[in-house]
Amino acid sequence: MITLRNLLNHTSGIVGYEKSTGSLTSAALIAAIEHAGIRSQPGTWHYLDSNYSVLAYVVTQLSHQSLPDYVQAHIFKPAGIQNSGFYPQFNATVSPSHQYKIVNNQVTSPALPDFTQLFGAGDIYMTATDVYRFDQALMTGKLIPTAERQLMLTPGSSSTYGMGFYVNPGSYSSHGVLGGWNVINSFSHSGQTTIVLLANDNGVTSLGQTADALYAQLDQMGDNGAQ
Repeated sequence: MITLRNLLNHTSGIVGYEKSTGSLTSAALIAAIEHAGIRSQPGTWHYLDSNYSVLAYVVTQLSHQSLPDYVQAHIFKPAGIQNSGFYPQFNATVSPSHQYKIVNNQVTSPALPDFTQLFGAGDIYMTATDVYRFDQALMTGKLIPTAERQLMLTPGSSSTYGMGFYVNPGSYSSHGVLGGWNVINSFSHSGQTTIVLLANDNGVTSLGQTADALYAQLDQMGDNGAQ
């Protein structure tokens, strides 16, 4: 039996949806994930966007709200997130970013899947400030109780992945890549230090190495709660 915890820990064993062209309704996406079946019995870690798509669909079914409405009410509003949203509004924002890759010293614009195929797993845009606000809301109890946060930030398998974040020796971090966009969101175990790095030229700079270097600099400075 696949549990919600398996989906959150990415230990569900599902095959997942192989991204293609064209748009899908959320129901059609979930049907395709169900049809693909499982690769293994639950328990082995394998990061897969489809885990989040299934979780997002469960949220809509239990709340009887659309995913944007639910996220706005239960995450964006309590966290004070003001300049983020879902993909249909992205190109209507004041300064939407463009994503690039450099291939053979040439700047290219990588192809993207239709964003409906990323339901619950990549169809949200955020500013660096709003990512920071989310981190602060999470760590100060504005989003979920302390006990649930501790469970969220505990590895769920032999990997270091908990529920949305990797559990590192001195920090929690999440890493997202889509086309040329590349994101690192990391904060210390105390929640006093936050590092948010956003790039739109995937492959030019290692954000993971940059974050590690910043933590090393903060350690030398005594990590006096710099943010």
